[in-house]
Amino acid sequence: MSSSEWNLYDYLVETFKFNKLPDGAFLLNTLKRWKDLIKTGKTGHEGKLLRVMRILDAFPNQKFVFFGDNSQQDPEIYSSIVEKYPKNIEAVYIRNIRPEKEAETKVLLKKVEDKGVGACLFNRSEEAIEHSKSIGLIQ
Repeated sequence: MSSSEWNLYDYLVETFKFNKLPDGAFLLNTLKRWKDLIKTGKTGHEGKLLRVMRILDAFPNQKFVFFGDNSQQDPEIYSSIVEKYPKNIEAVYIRNIRPEKEAETKVLLKKVEDKGVGACLFNRSEEAIEHSKSIGLIQ
């Protein structure tokens, strides 16, 4: 699920195929209207928590891995979800693109880890890959 628009769908499908990632559903937003372009990145997040919780309720025996960044609300949203559904979340990965929010992000990811869920704040993809290997997500 992403707050990005549906026009990324084809790109996501090809990226998943190329990287041999499992099939799944892509839940994306509709394209923004011209007047909404100035709000890019600021819409869709308020409903993200509810949308993810609906998916978790619909698939109670499924494990999930969350990916996001600390530019907006992903760390807060994901830590709230882990609080309620720790057995359904395998790991949370947050790219550190806002260094000024690094300390706040680390506090939230510590709460995630305290629930027994893997968590990784990373600057380079290699760091996330190594973490994924260390917890057995990938080989």
